[in-house]
Amino acid sequence: MVQCTNQQSCQSVVRKHNGKTLITKRCKQTTACLNNMKQNLRPFGKSTQCNDDEINSVCTCCCDKDNCNKGPLDCVKEQDTKPIKAANDVTCQQQGVLPHGEASCSDENKQGSTCEFRCTSPNYSIYPSGADKNQCGANGQWSQPKPCCARPCPPFFLFDAAILHHVSDKRSYPVVQAIRINVVRDNMDINYDTGKLAGLFYNSEPVLETQYNYNEYNDKTQLIQLAVERVKPTNSEDAIVNTGRAMKYAINNMYLAEMGARDSRVPKIMVIITDSNSDDNVKEASDAAIQAGITPYIFAIEHPDWPLNRTQMIEVAGTADRTYFLAGEDANMMKFVDDLTASFCENPCDHVLHEHEK
Repeated sequence: MVQCTNQQSCQSVVRKHNGKTLITKRCKQTTACLNNMKQNLRPFGKSTQCNDDEINSVCTCCCDKDNCNKGPLDCVKEQDTKPIKAANDVTCQQQGVLPHGEASCSDENKQGSTCEFRCTSPNYSIYPSGADKNQCGANGQWSQPKPCCARPCPPFFLFDAAILHHVSDKRSYPVVQAIRINVVRDNMDINYDTGKLAGLFYNSEPVLETQYNYNEYNDKTQLIQLAVERVKPTNSEDAIVNTGRAMKYAINNMYLAEMGARDSRVPKIMVIITDSNSDDNVKEASDAAIQAGITPYIFAIEHPDWPLNRTQMIEVAGTADRTYFLAGEDANMMKFVDDLTASFCENPCDHVLHEHEK
């Protein structure tokens, strides 16, 4: 064994060549050794530079004093006047549970331990793609962050939505049906841990017998059937339309736990579908929704002889970006899906509901 004068580490290099394993040891400055060690996980051909079972695989590691001849030849780092920590004492932060999946580590959270991750729940896969393993390094840090198990979004949105309907013109009925098909049926998963919808019809007042709640169905088919059965146009004799009043009712009564709404981990949105101008203050109601953490959207159905107050429609949503004017075509319906995707799907790890975290 070569003694390293005035050095705190030696370097070991392992090479596999023609079926033989060649090991060399030499003195090396600590910094240089650590720099070489970092190359172990870098890409080399189809894999990385350091592999146990591949010809010409090169692995670099560092060790201190008698550790050179004991156990795995792991790296230690010079710490000025502080004693150098033995390789087998270096640990990385515990990575914890992998929701909707499982992790398997070769040596727990100790230096050199390699953890592999896989997803076990239906429709879930590792995100970011390919980040299915990491390794605890000499610096006490994992080689890359722990991944998550995530589902594609869409269709696996996560939110509680209250849908408020008002239709005065029969020509609007097919548009409402198109929204149910193009938005809900074709682009949303409806389940206890994804999207949940509640709704009602309103005129001058919310029509309570048309209301359906989050806990009255188990899947998308039941939801659509329930909405078709309950939400029937019931216009008042005075022809008054109070969208603001319906919004305030929803804020106070439709996002309750007893109605099946979920806790604060689940975003809340409100979708108004109307073909009529409102007779009350919609801006006040929209501001109240936003203040309560509920994001409003509106589908405003227009007809050539049935003008809408566009300024008021935008006030309902609080911004033109959440306002969708429809004239029978479905272009803006899909823009709505695109906007939901941008708002709720940016980081797939953030829109997954983990029941065990309660």
